[in-house]
Amino acid sequence: MSIHACVFFLVAMGSVGIWQVRNYVKTGYSGFAAVSDYNLYCYNGASVIAKQNKITFEEMSEQLGCNNRAKYLKFHPEQQTWSQSEIYRYMGKEGKKMIMSHTWDASIVHLEGTLRTLIETPAKLYLKRFTRQRNPALSPSSQIPKVLTGQTTWKAIFSDFHLSPLVFFSDLSLLLISGAYFLGVTAALLSSNFLKNRAMITLVSIATYFLAVSGGVAGGYRFRLAITPIICLLAGYGLWLIVDKIKQKNIQQ
Repeated sequence: MSIHACVFFLVAMGSVGIWQVRNYVKTGYSGFAAVSDYNLYCYNGASVIAKQNKITFEEMSEQLGCNNRAKYLKFHPEQQTWSQSEIYRYMGKEGKKMIMSHTWDASIVHLEGTLRTLIETPAKLYLKRFTRQRNPALSPSSQIPKVLTGQTTWKAIFSDFHLSPLVFFSDLSLLLISGAYFLGVTAALLSSNFLKNRAMITLVSIATYFLAVSGGVAGGYRFRLAITPIICLLAGYGLWLIVDKIKQKNIQQ
């Protein structure tokens, strides 16, 4: 068994290790991808500081110069002589400091993004050819996570639907369809066979992991792609359980 585990580790991690060695030789950056450090600073950290300062994430990102190298270097003049790998390492460390200094706010922001990944729909993208509205506040599925984390209210969500009824009702319709899937998932998870089935437990564990790491300000429907097959599989099984139980009741009557 230990030999099999070692072989699995070598196969799974060997290529990753070689890639990181390549990165270090070529750029002096030993991580797998610099985007992780960039995200810690410009997304996770920036969103937490934005919440602290009660401004939008976009405003905070602009202040930090995340999308403007000249502005970033003006904000950090000592880094003008640094290599790109040194700048990324600084971003990673600074992003962690931002998060650790405000752990509660960071948790709320991450939870909100996780919920958005789970329920947000792409209706606003489907309808971009039919409406000029791009405000995410018009999307109920984007705003509901903020209700659950206390960032907005149901009244605020429904008060703006008149700005773009097409986006609002299309998004709501897709949200109801998603609700049917999640009803099936819930039935599957609550079934007596769930804890007896290792394959199902493994699938749910994988889905939970992907969902947990997809939180934060960047969380959204596109990160749900990785767990959509698992959601569909569980939903199908759960809905079958519901239909089968209804049939049994009808037969008994």
